[in-house]
Amino acid sequence: MGAACCADVSVCEEVTCSEDRFHFLGGDFEQAVDFLRNEIVGRNRLIQGPFGPMVKVYADYTASGQALRFLGEYTQWIRQMMANSHTQDSATGLFMNECLDDAILSIKTSVNAKDNFVVLCCGTGSTGAMQKLQQILGIYQPPAAWESLGMLVDPTGDWRGATVKNSIFDKSASPDHGPRWVRAREVVKSKLRQSESLPLVIVGPFEHHSNELSWREGLCDCERLPSSASFETDLDALELLLHRHQSASPKRIIIGSISDCSNVTGMRNDLRAISRLFRRFGALLFVDFAASGPYTEINCNPADGELLFDACFVSPHKFLGGDASCGLLVLRRTLYDTSLPPTFAGGGTVKFVTQQRHSYSDEVVERESAGTPGLLQIMQCALALEVKEALGPARIEEKEASLLKDFFMWLKATWPEEIVVLGNPDPTKRHPIISFNVVRPHPLSARFVTCLLSDLFGIQTRAGCSCAGPHGQDLYGLSNETVEQLMSYVAKDGEEADPDLVSVKPAWVRFNLHFTHDSVEIEYIKRALSFVVRHGYRFLSLYMFDMCTGAWIFTLPTWCHEHLLKDEVQDQPASPRESVNRWREQHTFGVHAALRGMQSRNLSSESSRRARLEEQLLSAERCLTLLPTIDPVPPPEPFPQYHLPSLGLRPPFVVAPGMVCNQEGWVTATHSECYEI
Repeated sequence: MGAACCADVSVCEEVTCSEDRFHFLGGDFEQAVDFLRNEIVGRNRLIQGPFGPMVKVYADYTASGQALRFLGEYTQWIRQMMANSHTQDSATGLFMNECLDDAILSIKTSVNAKDNFVVLCCGTGSTGAMQKLQQILGIYQPPAAWESLGMLVDPTGDWRGATVKNSIFDKSASPDHGPRWVRAREVVKSKLRQSESLPLVIVGPFEHHSNELSWREGLCDCERLPSSASFETDLDALELLLHRHQSASPKRIIIGSISDCSNVTGMRNDLRAISRLFRRFGALLFVDFAASGPYTEINCNPADGELLFDACFVSPHKFLGGDASCGLLVLRRTLYDTSLPPTFAGGGTVKFVTQQRHSYSDEVVERESAGTPGLLQIMQCALALEVKEALGPARIEEKEASLLKDFFMWLKATWPEEIVVLGNPDPTKRHPIISFNVVRPHPLSARFVTCLLSDLFGIQTRAGCSCAGPHGQDLYGLSNETVEQLMSYVAKDGEEADPDLVSVKPAWVRFNLHFTHDSVEIEYIKRALSFVVRHGYRFLSLYMFDMCTGAWIFTLPTWCHEHLLKDEVQDQPASPRESVNRWREQHTFGVHAALRGMQSRNLSSESSRRARLEEQLLSAERCLTLLPTIDPVPPPEPFPQYHLPSLGLRPPFVVAPGMVCNQEGWVTATHSECYEI
């Protein structure tokens, strides 16, 4: 009866991809890159903007990577068997466990983590990996715990005259008297320091905020290495620092937490030289591969036997094909103390639990994987690492080095004074991450440049401090006094009537040249950037500037001709919020959108893409004929003047009369009144 029933069932065999595509990755590099380029999800997507639909040119891989179609098809197929990995006896449970085990083994293989290293999948990037490591080492303690322990440390409340250094802009704190949780932490740190039991963590000169702030707030001392005059890690200063602290506290644990490369300039560290220095002084070294990981080799066990690090942090979501992956902590096994409970006890971490007793697993990965793991996130991480390894990190770096050398030569020949590229100008010392400011003929706000590149050309970049404020202070040559003045505008004490002015924070435009960028895209980026340098200030009258947030908001001025913009023009100028909604992609996230279905416009071929890019350049030129002539002026106070390398003190950007606005109306719309703020 069962067989007869089965015979009546129609079966449709689903094939996610074809076998003949596999050979592309391991073969000729350019053919492999061509294949991957065409597999990027949304590469030919048209983005709706104020100047009409623009084909997307993604140059923000340093922030997050892009999805690959064939990986998405594969993970969608895996979803058909979705189950909890703690279910071990059903067909779906067994299947997902096998996939999970294979994924973790694949990750270990990709980073060459043998039995001396463990791989922990945690969080959504390097930040989650850092938090996990600090929990394992006992360095991370949440402020609420210090608040609770405050009375226990000193119930009298007099703190025995302890001196508290508070570097936090806290509304409840004054510079001389921090909140209770800060005082409790500092007293404990002081006592541990006296007994040489407080670790010292040395961070590099160009760390991401996560790799500096987390140590500042932890149960340790944190010192930042200075950068050299060439914006490199100062190895002489590092050696002096290590020698001084080892001589003063021989028993103290010293830890280095250093980025492999800057996420602002792409500047590389000499990991081997840095590692040898730390080893010489008996110190540990942790390496953050967030910015360089998608392109460079991560090798826990080099062939020569010289271990370069004791732990490393990886952000797989920045890899090509790494969308929605987990963060990655790779940890030397001997750093984990199995005599202590897990950092968080929960399901999956134990051998057994009774009403009176419990016993934890002996395996580090099980102990540190409380609850149901992010199965698909871990698998996506493994797949992204496999793609990189199949291409070969050496081949990726060779391609990107060529792209960067060519781009720097073009900049030097074309815009030697107009565009200031931050950091060391030697392309052989950098990954192709470029941060810059337009300073001549008219200085332009970094966020305005990013808006214009996106609105007018579809080029996706990022403006801001790239979560690397301390390094930005070095790059701009800002004194501590200047920074304090700036921050007094950004983080006020809440008693003043005026709101915080985030817009005074120094910022740059960041983009990166990716190994999947072809010659057409590179040339397009050059031509678009040249247009912005020459003519960007002419577009200021199309935008309103919010001094509180620093946002540049497109708004349709009353003089605008109907044919300037390709979408319907209303009779009355819109508010800033309406302007954003009118010209940007129309989408409200939610189940309603999922049920209704969403549409997107995509170009059908590479030839269509090339033609569209050329048309967008011509369209920008046509816009110029419709724009009024404006007289750019310096920005209103309290914008500071700060130092751009070799150019002296210059205003960070210019504005146009009548364009400055604020959502609360406290900054008026005329230039003369702006100066009265």
